[in-house]
Amino acid sequence: MKIIRGLLLVALLVFGSVPTYANKKHQTAMLSTFVLYGNSAQAQVVGKPLCTAFVYKKAPDGYYLMTAGHCFVGNGAPPDVTYSVVSGQITDKPDYQPVELLNAVDDGKMDVAEVHLKTLKQYPILELQDAPVAIDDKVFYVGYPEMITQAVYTGRVGSQIIPKSCDDVDGDLCTGRFLVQTGGGPGASGSPVMSERTGKVVGILEGHVFENGVVVVPSPAIDGYYARVGHAVKPKNE
Repeated sequence: MKIIRGLLLVALLVFGSVPTYANKKHQTAMLSTFVLYGNSAQAQVVGKPLCTAFVYKKAPDGYYLMTAGHCFVGNGAPPDVTYSVVSGQITDKPDYQPVELLNAVDDGKMDVAEVHLKTLKQYPILELQDAPVAIDDKVFYVGYPEMITQAVYTGRVGSQIIPKSCDDVDGDLCTGRFLVQTGGGPGASGSPVMSERTGKVVGILEGHVFENGVVVVPSPAIDGYYARVGHAVKPKNE
């Protein structure tokens, strides 16, 4: 996850484990959210946790998952890298399921990726919302901050679509995004940020900014991007 200023882990310590009385929208999102792992025989790496991914569309032989493009682009991954996902809580014996990277982009204007999961297992689908958010809308996300546990974070939309960058280090991070007042941490990139009212995905979590905010790529912008370029754009991993 892209970090601009100091991380606050207080929220993780308080809300790190999700209680059994979590509401139905939260429970559904938890069932649809995965840890994304990288693997490489060349680098002798198996199951390196990278980001959060979530089910957003049915495939003929499984599902399409969405996550952040910067989980794949420009990270210096070895040429033989493969990817896998594990649903639910982080455990000592993860049930890895291989996924195929379909496309990824992280060019300052858009930060999104799709992977294909072939499976006979059943998962809820988290639908993208086509309507924009408004300031003070209540939202939540399910992800894996610091890769400690699957966590539910709640908050509210804190800005309109941002017209300028808020970072001189990681590039054009904020432009075209909106802010949510909540916590985050490395590993939460790609988490579905969802409306408490509609239960739909209003955007994907991209990075943590300031002391108590996360940057979110809006769902309408993601839909618009794929409408322009299609779903078969391979990433350039430089």
